[in-house]
Amino acid sequence: MTRSLVLLFVVAPRLMGLPSQAMPLDPISVDEAAIAAHIKGLRNEKSDVRAAAAEALRRIVAKYPSGAVYIRSKDAGEASWTEKVNQVEPGMTRAQVLTIIPPFREAPDSMNMASGQRNWDMYRLDYHWTVRVLYDNPDKVSGRPTLIRNALRVHVEPPKNYTGTWITWHVNGQKGYESQYQNGKYNGAHTAFHDNGQKM
Repeated sequence: MTRSLVLLFVVAPRLMGLPSQAMPLDPISVDEAAIAAHIKGLRNEKSDVRAAAAEALRRIVAKYPSGAVYIRSKDAGEASWTEKVNQVEPGMTRAQVLTIIPPFREAPDSMNMASGQRNWDMYRLDYHWTVRVLYDNPDKVSGRPTLIRNALRVHVEPPKNYTGTWITWHVNGQKGYESQYQNGKYNGAHTAFHDNGQKM
């Protein structure tokens, strides 16, 4: 009887979904926690901390088929986003679109451009995907949205009066921007990189 009670107390946290000291973490969970910590590191004001975080992210991401920070998914979430994007139909309003494919809260960067009778929005869905939606003016979807794989660049401002090379990174550890500064102002080359490491 005592043995059964002890077993119940060891197993109970697992059944209830609670953490247990006896439960070893699987390697994917360990890597996911490391990825989250390193993405925070990309936001650090110190260049060496950002560079070390980027190196660690490249190493972790390279171990998985997705090549993205979403390591449990072989396609980095493409199938899931494609399914949602396909629910957007011509004639829908911008508000209706945003109930289906809402912007990413951690990086709600967006862009809007207009030309003649049309305008389009582009915004981020998650760390690796953006979407472009074309509208007939003022506010009616005119076609299927376009899903675009594009890892987030984590922007960090250099310190005031900074002089030197300032590098920011994509969430997958690839360079985002490399800029030359003199006394806090651009001075020289400003290079942007694709999320595969190639120069734009």
